[in-house]
Amino acid sequence: MATSVSNTDEKNYLPSPEDQEALQEHFARIREWLNAHRDLSYPDVFSPVYSDEDRIRLTIAILAEHGLLGLRTAPQEPPYTFEKDLGFSQLQGSSAEVLLKNHKSSKHNSVIDLCTQAIIHAPVDSKELAIAYGRRAEALLRVKLYEDCLKDVERAVKLAYPPDLMAKLMLIKTRALASLYDLDSIIVEKAIEETKALAKQMNGYRRGPITHALNQIVSGKVKRADQFVKWNDEGHLPDFPPGHVDNPEIPGASDAIAIRYSGKYGRHIVATRDIDVGEVLAVQIPYAAVLELERRRTNCWYCLMQTWSAIPCDACVNVVFCSEECRDNAWREFHDVECGVLGLIIAEKMDVTAVMSARLLIKGWREAGSWQALRERVEEVESYSDLRTKGFTSNILDSKKYTSIITLSTCTEKRSMEDLFRLSVGATTLVYVLATMTNIFGEKLAGERNILLNHPWVIFAGSIILKHAQIHSVNSQMACEWDPKANTSWARAMVLVPIYGLINHSCDPSVNYTSHGRYMALHTIRPIKKGEQIFDHRGASFASVPYAQRQLQRRQLFFFMCDCLPCQEAWPQFNDLPSYSEMGLPKSVVDTLDNVMCSHNVFNIMQSRSTLDNSSVTPLSLVVLIENLKDLYKHVHQPCREIEEVVRTLENVWLQIGSRCQSLDR
Repeated sequence: MATSVSNTDEKNYLPSPEDQEALQEHFARIREWLNAHRDLSYPDVFSPVYSDEDRIRLTIAILAEHGLLGLRTAPQEPPYTFEKDLGFSQLQGSSAEVLLKNHKSSKHNSVIDLCTQAIIHAPVDSKELAIAYGRRAEALLRVKLYEDCLKDVERAVKLAYPPDLMAKLMLIKTRALASLYDLDSIIVEKAIEETKALAKQMNGYRRGPITHALNQIVSGKVKRADQFVKWNDEGHLPDFPPGHVDNPEIPGASDAIAIRYSGKYGRHIVATRDIDVGEVLAVQIPYAAVLELERRRTNCWYCLMQTWSAIPCDACVNVVFCSEECRDNAWREFHDVECGVLGLIIAEKMDVTAVMSARLLIKGWREAGSWQALRERVEEVESYSDLRTKGFTSNILDSKKYTSIITLSTCTEKRSMEDLFRLSVGATTLVYVLATMTNIFGEKLAGERNILLNHPWVIFAGSIILKHAQIHSVNSQMACEWDPKANTSWARAMVLVPIYGLINHSCDPSVNYTSHGRYMALHTIRPIKKGEQIFDHRGASFASVPYAQRQLQRRQLFFFMCDCLPCQEAWPQFNDLPSYSEMGLPKSVVDTLDNVMCSHNVFNIMQSRSTLDNSSVTPLSLVVLIENLKDLYKHVHQPCREIEEVVRTLENVWLQIGSRCQSLDR
């Protein structure tokens, strides 16, 4: 979940419940058709023994047979364009203006959202865009986001901002500067003089309020207010332990881990030395990170950071960026292609999987330089004989390279026909959209069956999208953020980090992920012996969900039956976990642990979690909890209630010092 975004602008674009039901009926008829034609072995193509290209060819044929090749509406029709809309921009701006005039209103998030939507929909380089930036500058001044306010002022000035409103805009700038700097600073004095000069050009009745406001600033009657403190998502990015040596095969990882291969576990990660609780094993920037779609107007589409002074894409109204740099980077790497189809993906109620699959295709194709080069690269890595180093580039697992992603597990051989068919329909729809609405194949193609089937690269691209969807479903991690106001966490993005995709599952994991803006860090939550495998968890842990439910989840979502120690020994859930005091330990050990738990009061730390901020959050909280865990593990092992309590609290603190979702509504 994320901060709610007004969907007024989408109400005319989204399929109705009736349309959704009709689409589901179409898919049901396709499944019936498949079953009715078993004599032609069509269903067998969706078994694991066939190739992804076979599945895409057949899916195109089936969808064409049922009139479903493509979309409910032709791509050129308005519901899927999501173009700049002057009228809608003005409507959102007017709504923001109403809230701005109500000085008692505390709906600051709503005001910023309305202003941002006005900016997103305003035509590029227009007077309306300049006015929208100026209006948001005023809103940002109200909530004490002075630096963001100044950014919007400068953007408005660079555009066609109306001369008759310029004095008011310069007053906003002056107020922001006066809140950041001393009154006698050159920058403030210059802003005051500039505003005075502009005010003199105005009519008397309009000049008066501006002159009065300037006098208030100059006389010092306007008290300086502290700027709204933005949380720095990367402010508590963890460091590797002292004496750390870079991993020779895994950039951004500790030398305490290594990649191994076995027939039973496939590629997996093991400890090269004894690892203690709380160590940092890796700090990685994902190869691909896709923002949750409901956050696409509050967070940067490129770096994921929350932003209140966002700038839009010049070509679409679907996403925003925190800066011109992020906007340009996104356009150069992937957004120039996806820009034209994101509106459709949103309208068709596709999810992050669709965006991730397309994003990976664009990045891989762009890195290779051509479709032929991409095919050769994929064939080369698939034929590589050394399964341990499969996907390596120049003897390292380079998370910036596409080969590190395309070699991750797909679990194709374990998937059902139904699952492969569902993924094939999604991949076919995506490749159809890319082929008919973008120039990724050199030109926009007609969406006819024979044209698509006979094109040299459409089937290949569809098969790669299908492979990406399978990789994403079993290898991606959720990048979470902490919401102090709601006192809980939300999903911010789905990310793919190659090395993390190699970590196998246990219901009693040894590591925990934390999100820090662009980065994903990996910490240990229990001691790990040299040679022992590193485990994370896919889904719920043993203490949260019963055994049978966990196994069903693993089988349905991740295609394996878990045989970890908690599953083998049927460890109880949290409320039934034994305390160390019930384990028959010597009284001296119990007394020691009692002292540990009392002196390092875990529950006090848990109760203080809503008051943590940049300055007070640690290192104390983390040190206390990590030392607490170390002391517990010296004397007892899982399953143990106190260990689980401390682990949960430690994970909670790590979560809070990572990425955050802040609210302006106090």
